[in-house]
Amino acid sequence: MLNLRKKIAAIITLVTVAAWSGSALAAWTVTDLGVLSDWGTSRATAINNNGQIVGYASTGEFNASGLDINHAFLWENGTMTDLGVIGGSSASVNSYAYGINDNGSIVGTSQVSGGDSNSYAFLYSSSTMQNLNVAGTAYGINNSGQIAGSGYNNHAFRINSDGSVQDLGTLSTNSAAKSYGRAINASGQIAAYDGLGMGQSATNAGFIWTNGTKQATGTLGGTNSTIYSINNAGQVVGTSEITGSYYTRAFLYSSGTRTNLGTLGTTSQANQINNNGQIVGFSDGVFDDGNSTHAVLWTVNANGSVSMIDLNSLVADSGWVLSEATGINDQGQIIGWGMVGEGFDAQMHAFLLSDQAAPVPLPPAMYMFGSALVGLAGLRRRFKGSI
Repeated sequence: MLNLRKKIAAIITLVTVAAWSGSALAAWTVTDLGVLSDWGTSRATAINNNGQIVGYASTGEFNASGLDINHAFLWENGTMTDLGVIGGSSASVNSYAYGINDNGSIVGTSQVSGGDSNSYAFLYSSSTMQNLNVAGTAYGINNSGQIAGSGYNNHAFRINSDGSVQDLGTLSTNSAAKSYGRAINASGQIAAYDGLGMGQSATNAGFIWTNGTKQATGTLGGTNSTIYSINNAGQVVGTSEITGSYYTRAFLYSSGTRTNLGTLGTTSQANQINNNGQIVGFSDGVFDDGNSTHAVLWTVNANGSVSMIDLNSLVADSGWVLSEATGINDQGQIIGWGMVGEGFDAQMHAFLLSDQAAPVPLPPAMYMFGSALVGLAGLRRRFKGSI
């Protein structure tokens, strides 16, 4: 009977650990996506469900002001490809990729090779970067080819699959208001936010645009909120001021309910939510590695509680400090950027974080709890009559 009690205690301990750390028992690996130039930097911004990743990386060239030139990249199957810029592959102007759909179509913003200094939204497909002739930035593209972005008349916009451009306007009636479209889901809903001019009563206000209707996402009690991602269920995530403070917290807006996702320190930001409701972003904190932020994963449980994992805990002793998670696909693969290397040799690189034991991270509590119940039932059968 004593041995049985020890086994039961061990199972309960396992359940408790799993509930606390979620995916801590999984075999996670971090992949360096590389750079476009020696001693360059790279940042990943979006990943599709096929594991293709886009972002931007320094080219090793500098502009007239001495600043790094960055180019959009596509990473797949271990190879990072420079996507060039609108009008060619000029090394003297910038481009940035921010979205990719499951068909491999990529959107972002680029200056024009040999043209003016303005940046324009682009669509990259079939190895060609097309100028969409909209000044600004394309941030997201769905599988139907609809595109969300910012800059059209200083407003958020949607480019439809027929090429027509819709001005989404602003949530505010303030004439100084601008709006920014940041993500689009399968049904064409767009996560956006207003940004009011300096000296106005508020700075940012998140909203969901649905076929001409704007739904304010509100705040966690403070004045400002900004949203960055929307999934196919219409859930959005971003960051919001909290009551009585300028500190911001990552938050989830779902069916009229706002959930404070918490922080490892004083502030946090949610960057993306996938169709399974998994959320990634970053939090500040006091960390032994000396970095000011760590990449995090949040899961909202069925009872409304929130599980938060510092992603660095999954890849301890890897040589990485994962600073920010920027995307997560429906397979649970996570991208972002961090520091790799030691001391003065450390470099900022894009990363891919994958669970090699399962296609998605293990659920934080219920899966392991169910496994424990099965184990208890087995022990009960083996030792029936001994308790």
